[in-house]
Amino acid sequence: MGRRERKKEEKYFSVAALEIISSLFPVSGPEVWDECEKYITHAQQACEWATLCGRELTAANLLAKLSDYLYDRGRWREREIADQRAYGLRKTALGDKHPDTIESMARLAATYHALGRYKEDERISVEVLALRREILGDKHPNTIESMADLAATYRALGRDEDADKLA
Repeated sequence: MGRRERKKEEKYFSVAALEIISSLFPVSGPEVWDECEKYITHAQQACEWATLCGRELTAANLLAKLSDYLYDRGRWREREIADQRAYGLRKTALGDKHPDTIESMARLAATYHALGRYKEDERISVEVLALRREILGDKHPNTIESMADLAATYRALGRDEDADKLA
């Protein structure tokens, strides 16, 4: 088998693996945590092939499900990796201002908050709020949620006056 054929075969099986694990990985909940755990390593590996097989959004969506599971289990450092990867894939595939990209940013900020990394959380949360205001408007539920998240971050940083301005 030549190099070109190997590459084609590699792409084919990468797509198949990503699609299969995406369909198998459940939406997180206590009743399926054992199942999530069984598939976690496979999901992480399949997402590594996303760019190779041109399935960035499939991988980003799988990483979001993985992130939800890791959130439920309090596995913040692993969640950070999943959130960073999902954000990078969505930013590349959809651009900076797509709502799904912004949601990935918000998830990453929440992970930093849970890890006590409030300055990193703040940097991203300020950007998320600005983007949501621009794209969704001030009264959209996601924008309001971003205001509350940023206020919580300001409070964690001891900046109560800044937090109060968002209330």
